[in-house]
Amino acid sequence: MSILSWIIETLLQWYVWLPIVLVLLYAAWRNYRVAPPLADHESSLLILEIPKANDKSELAAEQLFASLHGILRDKAELKLNKGVQEHLSFEIASVNGQIRFYVWTPKDLQSFVEGQIYSQYPKVQIHSSD
Repeated sequence: MSILSWIIETLLQWYVWLPIVLVLLYAAWRNYRVAPPLADHESSLLILEIPKANDKSELAAEQLFASLHGILRDKAELKLNKGVQEHLSFEIASVNGQIRFYVWTPKDLQSFVEGQIYSQYPKVQIHSSD
């Protein structure tokens, strides 16, 4: 019996894969049990109108995302906040041949996100879809 066939035969034994499956099932159950659905949180969709004569470089977008990284919580903060981590979504869409920018944000972070966008792009117009 070669070593390779012995390894394959050993890995196919129930006592090898059953603990792995049980650990993965527990981790999945714990993850879904702890995380509240995002639909329970109030959110807002922001529509960004950026002027065509935008003279900002890529560095402005990089600084914007770096400042928004500040909402990321560490493990200690997540324990205090029942495991809730706020999420943002930046979308780019083509509508009738025009490029549109959208930002989905929780209501409690809307003013922070708008402020960060205005700090890098002062000429942008932000409309809420509420």
